[in-house]
Amino acid sequence: MSFNIKSIYQLAPEEGKTYLLDANVWKYILLAPQNPTPLEKAYVDFFEAIVSLASNSMCKKKPAIHINGLIISEVYNALMRSHWDVYNKVSAHVTFKGYRTTSDYNANLLSIKTDLRAYRHCLDLSSDLVHAPDDILFTMPAFSDYNDHYYFQIARSKGFSIVTNDGDFKYPNVEIITYNNQLLSLP
Repeated sequence: MSFNIKSIYQLAPEEGKTYLLDANVWKYILLAPQNPTPLEKAYVDFFEAIVSLASNSMCKKKPAIHINGLIISEVYNALMRSHWDVYNKVSAHVTFKGYRTTSDYNANLLSIKTDLRAYRHCLDLSSDLVHAPDDILFTMPAFSDYNDHYYFQIARSKGFSIVTNDGDFKYPNVEIITYNNQLLSLP
């Protein structure tokens, strides 16, 4: 099996390319840690380079970042769960459903919406249902989860590059950009 896995440090975003950023990468971008680890910084820097190139008036073929409902769902759930965990450490313990009625939840939801709106000019929000959902499920390999297999099918069908830190994303026939040593060590 031949893989097309590239180190995120060895390349810059390319004109005309569409990148599908996995939910784990979006978390680094949207949480914006004050003191990012080298891993977090690598993904944030790559994202910012895509945005910068897409915003450059000299760029003839703007790169794009593909985002769909499944990615937004994964990112929303992960971010809100982490905000809920912090809220519960400081305040009275509430269920997640109860948390959704708080001003803390509303502020964090607004932050997610504001961030996505700010990057909308470089987002590809096109439809990506190129495969039936049950086909994704029935063809999913044992090493993968449903979402990763779905992202792979989209990327392969549409020629997108995947940016991920998920060590289980072991798919051939698609460009994978990563900082993950497990992926980088694949042949």
